[in-house]
Amino acid sequence: MKKNNKGFTLVEVIAVIAILSILSGITISAVTKLTTNSKKKTYKNFEDNLKKASNNYLIRHNELAEEENLKLDAQTLIDEGFLENLTDPTNKKESCNEDSYVIISGKRENATDYNITYSYDVCLKCPNYSSSKCPVTPPSEEIKPSCPVINVNITYDHPSLTNQNVVAKLNTPNEKIKIKNNGGSDSYTFKENGGFKFKYIDEENNCEGSITATVNWIDKIIPTAIIEYSHNEKTSEPVIAILTKETEPITIINNDGKNNYIFQENGTFEFIYQDQAGNIGKTLAKVDWIEKTSVEKPEPTPDPSPDSNVDPNNPPKSDKDLNEEESNPNHPFDSENNSNNTDKKDPNHSTEKDSIIKEDKNDSKEEKKKKKVNFALLFEIIVIIILVLIFFLIKKKIKKQNNYID
Repeated sequence: MKKNNKGFTLVEVIAVIAILSILSGITISAVTKLTTNSKKKTYKNFEDNLKKASNNYLIRHNELAEEENLKLDAQTLIDEGFLENLTDPTNKKESCNEDSYVIISGKRENATDYNITYSYDVCLKCPNYSSSKCPVTPPSEEIKPSCPVINVNITYDHPSLTNQNVVAKLNTPNEKIKIKNNGGSDSYTFKENGGFKFKYIDEENNCEGSITATVNWIDKIIPTAIIEYSHNEKTSEPVIAILTKETEPITIINNDGKNNYIFQENGTFEFIYQDQAGNIGKTLAKVDWIEKTSVEKPEPTPDPSPDSNVDPNNPPKSDKDLNEEESNPNHPFDSENNSNNTDKKDPNHSTEKDSIIKEDKNDSKEEKKKKKVNFALLFEIIVIIILVLIFFLIKKKIKKQNNYID
């Protein structure tokens, strides 16, 4: 049989390559268009967000209602929580926060009048994008040279490790230095670690500058620790709970500063501690596996002293009284004394009586139980007899019916 060694011709290969090139070009073009449209849509959303944030800012700050052509920087809106960071979609490492702003045009008659419609001119400036409303030179603002080094500095209300918010204040040598951003305020509150750049204008020297406040000592994380026990199984010995494996250096503020607590019996104990920033942490120790053995107390022994059997109502008689009783044979209480003497001579008399009474009670209980058992047996016998009679009567009736049918 002859083998077929025929392969693709040059024309066929060129045709396949051409088709693949066309398909690749179409695909790349479509993907590029989609990516570009997506970026444009993101920039458009940034502009809309700037406009909404400016409107909310103006509602919050009624005192600015009388100003004309109010300029709001994007960074100011971000710092006060009206806007999120504007990350450049083309390069995620860049942002559009620094040079973007909104110019609010219009004027209300008073601060409480919300009927007048304001116009918002949004200038979104990103490294790879600039909106159409961004002029080369912003309105009513000239490009000013950088100021020489002047005596401005930043102070902090909490300059060391803390769990509180930190307020950074820009200190200027004179009143002619105005803050461009941050709503004109010379103070910025850090709720977490980070940085903020103050931008200012020196009207005296007709220049502008900036200085950055940086905070990295805010610690609001609550410390934690765990409990380890000297015994983890059932025991009759005391159990020691030890506070250990702290997430950071801590100071125990209860339990006399000790990191261990001894449980003499089952219960709970809460360790309270704080870190260097002042954050308070708590860890609960709980023990429920201590088994205390009960100790039997010995029965008290009777007092062998002769005065222990003396009846307080009948104190012992003196020798004089005894002599008088012996000299008087017809003493009215002789019979009583004799009976008492006989009782005293027989100390087991009362115990015998008690035992007899208990036996009689037990006998009566047994008789009652026997009567109940006999009654139950009799009742069962009567029920059985009645059932047997009913059975025979039914059987007889069925037999009669069968005979009648036949």
